[in-house]
Amino acid sequence: MEVILKEDVVNLGYKDDIVNVKKG
Repeated sequence: MEVILKEDVVNLGYKDDIVNVKKG
């Protein structure tokens, strides 16, 4: 499952972080 975190970054607008989450 991929979780996309949208972070509000100064001077850049929005940064998309894609985090791979494994069931453990």
